[in-house]
Amino acid sequence: MTVPGEHIFGIMGLTPGGLGIWVLVFGLAAWWVRGMADRRRAANEGLGIESAATKALFEQLQAEIERLTKRIERQDERIAALEAEVRDCEHARAVAEAEVLRLRAINDVQGEARQRAQQVVAAERLAGEGKL
Repeated sequence: MTVPGEHIFGIMGLTPGGLGIWVLVFGLAAWWVRGMADRRRAANEGLGIESAATKALFEQLQAEIERLTKRIERQDERIAALEAEVRDCEHARAVAEAEVLRLRAINDVQGEARQRAQQVVAAERLAGEGKL
């Protein structure tokens, strides 16, 4: 007479634990045998075994890298345009500063000319009055 649980993994008694273990063992064996062709092909081609999820992730990462590369290129173009604008602004500023200096010099010369003219007029008045 056999008592359940006396046999290896309980297969004679078909206990849930015993049946589950055998299903697991046969499932692993089937998985291993099914992957042999893929492993053999990969060994012949010198490639690693990749799952579909890994391939999808790799493709997504490549797409993201391309998207970011394009974004960086657009930013580089914008930066180049802004740098050109800054150079133009600096040039315009230098021209404006030169014009300000020129106008100040003209103003100074005109001020000196006015003073000289006032001195001449004052000298003529004094000469006309006989004080000189």
